Amino acid sequence: MLSTLADALKPDLPFLLCDIGAYFAPSILAIAERYKDQFLGVLEGTENGASAYERHFRTLRIDPPIPIVSVARSSLKLPEDFLVGAGIIFSAEAILRQHGQVLQTRTATVIGFGRVGRAVAEALRTRGVPTVVFDTDPIARAEAAVRGYPVYGSIEEAVDFGTLVVSATGSHALDRTALDSVRRGAVIATVTSRDSEFDEEYLLDAYDSVGAEADGSGLSLYREVGGDREFWLMNDGNAPNFLHGAVLGPALHLISGEKLAAVHELANSHEQLAGATYQTPLIEIREDLRRNVARTWNTHFIEIR
Repeated sequence: MLSTLADALKPDLPFLLCDIGAYFAPSILAIAERYKDQFLGVLEGTENGASAYERHFRTLRIDPPIPIVSVARSSLKLPEDFLVGAGIIFSAEAILRQHGQVLQTRTATVIGFGRVGRAVAEALRTRGVPTVVFDTDPIARAEAAVRGYPVYGSIEEAVDFGTLVVSATGSHALDRTALDSVRRGAVIATVTSRDSEFDEEYLLDAYDSVGAEADGSGLSLYREVGGDREFWLMNDGNAPNFLHGAVLGPALHLISGEKLAAVHELANSHEQLAGATYQTPLIEIREDLRRNVARTWNTHFIEIR
């Protein structure tokens, strides 16, 4: 990482890093030490990355040496999260229909009731699909219950219910326990990627890919080595909405606007940001800046003056 930066940077020119998954986290201390005042900070755009940065510095029991600004939990990301959840189920339904199946004949399990998980569950419910929820967070469980979803206390019970399982955690929830409890013939989809939702080592050791689709139809069959358990992965374990372009429309510009505002803050106020004290290692931009972004978006995309 340091050698790559050295090739890309000009001497004494200030820079900041735009991250999308905490890929810089393992090297961040070395980068900060080497470039000191030249390094203004990090902009992290994803929830997986924000959580990874938090875990990294809490494990080290130190504060970040530079500001790390996250947009992952911004209120401006809510429209995007809603559309991502809707897009996941749109693509899941399209893939099933391509294989002569109807979404409404299935039962569904949503693992993870965060922002996107909620949107996935709502999209399933509006299509008339019986849907249950599993989450390790007691607050998320309570919210799911209040919203009218049956909530399971163990992942084994939850995945045993669904003939469609959607994992929305980004924390390898589809591990040995989960995969060995999946119903035979179930379809599994994720909202992030295979390396974020699965214990890939166990998946590849315990299951053989025996029916990977080469025609782009979106389903791959995995069968248990030496056993009779089998399940289907949508888009080979990656988010199925990317098979259809993952279209989000103008809503994506909301969070892009906040990212630009965050870059401006890092470039112009990094010393004040670096000297601030926060409850987590991450910083968010001020609410008035978010409102300015939203106001500009409203003017250009829905013509509110």
